[in-house]
Amino acid sequence: MKNPTLESLRDEIDKIDTQVVDLLNRRVQSAVEIGKIKANLGVDPYDPAREEQVFRKISNLSEGPMREDSLKTIYREVISASIALERELVIGYLGPEATYTHQAAVKNFGSTLEYRPLSDIPDVFQAVERGDCDYGVV
Repeated sequence: MKNPTLESLRDEIDKIDTQVVDLLNRRVQSAVEIGKIKANLGVDPYDPAREEQVFRKISNLSEGPMREDSLKTIYREVISASIALERELVIGYLGPEATYTHQAAVKNFGSTLEYRPLSDIPDVFQAVERGDCDYGVV
């Protein structure tokens, strides 16, 4: 494209966005199907080892200019949205919203899941033991 204009570049971005949305929906639909298989097998939908594989793969696939940490953040949210559709996970964490523990939980699990603030460390462990929360962050 010789001497692109603002309008032509925005049109190109709009076309790419259409493709990205389609691909994201296809990816999430595949993840939902995987979630059904996992549920039948009694396997937890949250799989940190698989997520690390995905993060390494996208890091290796990217030839720039997007930074690796930006790609990981985007994929963290895609995975979080997929897990939320597979099964509703509840993450308990120590302290009120916006604390370090809450931020660490969101960084690890993504923002799409349900988060439950708990008042002290024993409450976090007890909530997980009772099954009120699937995971706890202290």
